[in-house]
Amino acid sequence: APQGPTLPIPLSGIRGISVIRGQFLGLFSGVTWVCHWHSRLPRERIQIIYQPLDEPYEHATAKVNRRRDDSPTILEATRRCLQLMKTIPGLRTEEDGANGAPERLEDLHQWVDIQTYHDGPVLRRGAYDPDAWDAFKRRLKSENKEIWFYNIDITGFHPEALRFGYGFGLYAAGATGMIEWAYMTGYRPEAPNRLYEHKLPMAYRYNRTDREPGGPTTAWEMAREGVDDYRYLHTFLQAANGAEERGHRAIATIARTDIKARLAMIDFNGCTGTASQGEWTGAKGRLPTGEAFVSGQFKMRNGLAFRDYTAIRRALADWTIKLRDL
Repeated sequence: APQGPTLPIPLSGIRGISVIRGQFLGLFSGVTWVCHWHSRLPRERIQIIYQPLDEPYEHATAKVNRRRDDSPTILEATRRCLQLMKTIPGLRTEEDGANGAPERLEDLHQWVDIQTYHDGPVLRRGAYDPDAWDAFKRRLKSENKEIWFYNIDITGFHPEALRFGYGFGLYAAGATGMIEWAYMTGYRPEAPNRLYEHKLPMAYRYNRTDREPGGPTTAWEMAREGVDDYRYLHTFLQAANGAEERGHRAIATIARTDIKARLAMIDFNGCTGTASQGEWTGAKGRLPTGEAFVSGQFKMRNGLAFRDYTAIRRALADWTIKLRDL
């Protein structure tokens, strides 16, 4: 069995080395190559997407090490790391947050395989321009690059945002992936109940305690529903393609037209600010006691009613069965 390359030094040894200087760059390149080589072994065969620094577009001018005057900026460090990574054949890179500072996109774009955007299909946060977005999709497709979304939900308890983001919204926007950060900032092994007491832990699964059963959050449950929505849609498209290949183009066209009309209800004009995650439909404010209150349903302004998710999935299933039986 091939042994392959090994780490030049233990990973812990890289800490404290001056970033973007010769010694760091050599070690960084070596570590990246080792990880990539092992991920491509037949017994592993996993795809690793590499992101050297987080949100470099929005934090472009900040220093990597704020305590050092000679520290490079985050943009400079990200560019150099991406350049090194792209010397490794087959390695794929990702960077996020370009719509937080779209004027910085071209500073890194040539070395980035996957551009990951906040909120949804908006090239600048807070402004939805469907024509510009369509042009951007065509550009990235011509460059063999992808668009993903991230942090559509930043709470762990906004359910619709993740069902929409992993499902019909992802497809309608023309993106191919969704990722969520899960910090679990409230969790401490020595204080197991702390996660439940934290105001915004950004966790998607809670630990079991002597007082709580633990388990996935409502948002995580809906992320799985969104994945299923996407699978229903993908299965339907395969069935439509198969029906056309067998000579049943007319009914396949009717089915596609029906599903297209249902998905056309989706409206991305709400993908701005907190509205990209949802808003309470009823009154909200403070009680005389000073406690905050909300009412109604937590709903995205995305053109879909809650019942539409079920209706679209039902139509996809019915059409899939009909087309497969032809």
